[in-house]
Amino acid sequence: MNNRPTSLRKMFVTNFFNVVAFLGMFNTVAFFLIRRIYNEGLKYLLRTLGYSYLTKENMNKVFSTSEGIIFIVAAVILVGLFIIFEANVLFVTYRAIYGNNKLSFTDMIYYGTINIKTIYIWRWIPTLIVITYIVIVTCFFGVYQYIILNNTYLTSIRLFLKSHKIGYWLYVAIAFLVMLGLAIIFSPLFIYFEKSSVSKGIRQSIDLWKKNIIGFLCRYTILNVMLIDIFYLLLIGLNMLSVNLLKEYVDISIRLNLAMIICDNIRFILLVAYCILSIMFNVSLTVYLYYRKQEAYRANIPVLEHRAINKKRYLFFVGMMISTFVLLCVNTLYVINNETDPFLYSKKSMYITAHRGSSLEAPENTMPAIEMAIDNLVDYIEIDVRETSDGILILMHDANLSRTTGNQLKIWKTSYEEIYKLDAGVWFGKKYINTKVPKFEEVLVYCKDKKVILNIEIKYNKKTPDITEHVMELIEKYNIGDKCVISSTTEEVLVEVKDINPNILTGKIITYDYENEYNDEYIDFYSMRSGFITKSKVVKIHGNGKEVHAWTVNTVSELTRCKRLGVDNIITDMPLLARSVFVENSEPSTMYEYIKILINKE
Repeated sequence: MNNRPTSLRKMFVTNFFNVVAFLGMFNTVAFFLIRRIYNEGLKYLLRTLGYSYLTKENMNKVFSTSEGIIFIVAAVILVGLFIIFEANVLFVTYRAIYGNNKLSFTDMIYYGTINIKTIYIWRWIPTLIVITYIVIVTCFFGVYQYIILNNTYLTSIRLFLKSHKIGYWLYVAIAFLVMLGLAIIFSPLFIYFEKSSVSKGIRQSIDLWKKNIIGFLCRYTILNVMLIDIFYLLLIGLNMLSVNLLKEYVDISIRLNLAMIICDNIRFILLVAYCILSIMFNVSLTVYLYYRKQEAYRANIPVLEHRAINKKRYLFFVGMMISTFVLLCVNTLYVINNETDPFLYSKKSMYITAHRGSSLEAPENTMPAIEMAIDNLVDYIEIDVRETSDGILILMHDANLSRTTGNQLKIWKTSYEEIYKLDAGVWFGKKYINTKVPKFEEVLVYCKDKKVILNIEIKYNKKTPDITEHVMELIEKYNIGDKCVISSTTEEVLVEVKDINPNILTGKIITYDYENEYNDEYIDFYSMRSGFITKSKVVKIHGNGKEVHAWTVNTVSELTRCKRLGVDNIITDMPLLARSVFVENSEPSTMYEYIKILINKE
């Protein structure tokens, strides 16, 4: 073996693409599997405890139960297994690089797996704690950026700090934890390679730091400052590029809203890349310093033989690549088409619902209004469903047709053939002459592949007693239940929906102000006039694990008030205004102002 020490530059560049490929593939698989298992487990936990949503107000209740504790322990163990395996592969890979021994992709996985078998299982838990802590410290900037992206987390942290008057001491604590993390950063290497106990490994790590604390600090600081600088340079550059492209090709009415969404996605992608590179470079630097300052250990680096890729190993490798790609595609399609995770604490702070479609830009409850709402990038579209005399479900708010078609006929007395002959758009403007009253089925077909959720208000009438059953039949027919919520002023409708499909979310529309416990088991959210909503009601409803929807909110002052109260979903005739208000009051304000200036600059 060549005992000549490897340079730091060589540590960074050798096996670079193999390590990136491993981290990308492994973390993709781990993220999707853990996310799916976590979501399904949390849904089951919430159903078991009688909640519809996980909120800041009911979180303590959920996780202080025996079921909640079991869930947390299981989640930690699952994540821990992935972290321990990943750490092993990286440690073995960079140890081999320091010993001038380059590993192939399959060698990395093979020797990482072999090495983990040599660690006593009772050391896994303390080792996991140490490694997890170190990963968080080395990716501290990434964690901070993730908190910024998730404004719900940021708001919760701010409220906690304000209520407990923490502030200055928080920065002191963070600085202390970062220093502690750096002090024990070598301990996993002593545990894995020298078979030290966890406590001995920590002591040995601290002793190693004492040999050259200034040099170590300078190297870690320079490395991580460079990574952060590259992150921001790419973020600013890609944001400028995307904004200029939007100015060139996108209509001005949605330009700012689309810019903020794209820039958030750019930040997230760069954040993932930053975390991968941060882990890679910090681990390689750690292994380099570990052996650089300990001549005795350098001689113990084993020579790992290259294992030829036989047919069996080749098929295994190809299978992994194909499985990762398929999993990535399937999960991406699932997220695009089913972004309905019912957990308030992990969602963005507020959703926007287009009231009867974009009803100020096109005739309400028509296909043009629905198409316009989707073009305006809304999260939900609220529609009203009634039943004709021949059992056809249509979109119409009023019980008769006079306001939108000029005909005095009652819907429940009129066949769809007669209604189809009417013009539902001429009252709105010449542009929409000959717009037809759409069938509910037509709307489902159109929205099935769109990234939007339908809030279906069932307009119950004693003359059409089977309307709920017919609505649910069509939802089941098109398998679109995970992209629909049902709302109604009639409680019997909501009970019937839950009897047919307990997984569909239901909302009670409250048309008058009254005191209530807001804890009905068949109701997942309460939809009420915005003027009825108070902070105490929001806290009570969230404490019961349910959502608050506000209607119909069309002014800047009321939109701002609802956001401040913690309302979960805004039903509005002006979705573009709502998006602008919410973006303007969200983090990061500096980036928002920067993008706003670029958008408006001609």
